[in-house]
Amino acid sequence: MQDFWDLWQFPNCVGAVDGRHCILQNFAHGASEWYNYKGSFSMILMAVADARYRLTYVDIGARGPHVMKPFAGQFLADSKIIFNYRLSRARRVVENVFAILSARWRVLRRSFIASKLTARAVIQAVVCLHNLLVLNEENVPPHQRWYIPPDITRVEGLREHQLPRFQEDALEDEDGDTIREDLEEFFVGPGAACAPWQWEHLLNP
Repeated sequence: MQDFWDLWQFPNCVGAVDGRHCILQNFAHGASEWYNYKGSFSMILMAVADARYRLTYVDIGARGPHVMKPFAGQFLADSKIIFNYRLSRARRVVENVFAILSARWRVLRRSFIASKLTARAVIQAVVCLHNLLVLNEENVPPHQRWYIPPDITRVEGLREHQLPRFQEDALEDEDGDTIREDLEEFFVGPGAACAPWQWEHLLNP
């Protein structure tokens, strides 16, 4: 949680969740079970990534979790636009992980022709190897890293210095809609100081 606050300026967060379609040739007797809205067959890799690109939880073959969503609509209040930006910025962690996986493990760029068991094993192997390589580079200076060099991911406003510790009780434990509203208020109040560039995003989305 502290890493998400220090590196991404998002409070009370222990992981970013997203899913990726791993394209495959339909399994024998698979029927439409593995057919996706993009018009192909795939096995979904649902993943939770921490603030340093390590995968802390994966579900291979998942059907999609309930997650915090941005505010919908075209004409939103400034505070809601800021919230959507900060939420999307924190979720970028897991999006970057998927980009890294595709860049480093080319097997994910082509369609699997394998059994369900083998396809799942390949994805599991990629996840394990990714975490191993990330952990091996943790104490390596950024400019000397080869698996995740500084320019491989999109990170604006990332701060290397330590921010003030975020107080764990700053936001109450409430239902999802209330938490989203609390975060909306926090990001344009006390939480604005740690991400001053957010106002530029408001003016130039």
